[in-house]
Amino acid sequence: MRDGIRLEVRHLHVAGEITVAELHATSVTLDGAPFDNGYCWVCRFDSARPDARIVEVRAYLDSAMVAWTVDRNEALRAG
Repeated sequence: MRDGIRLEVRHLHVAGEITVAELHATSVTLDGAPFDNGYCWVCRFDSARPDARIVEVRAYLDSAMVAWTVDRNEALRAG
């Protein structure tokens, strides 16, 4: 990616030890193609306290888009 990936939290739902985060990622590939992907992370913490640690994450995303982007960038790097 040209300048890294910008990740924006769109929605956040907290219920006890579970947090659901809806995220949006944007970037540009090395050859200028846009990268625009949505994510949903379901995070489980070890407690509901403010200092809790994440113990499990399930991430949902457009994996075909990520694979296409990685393959495209790797091909460009290889020349």
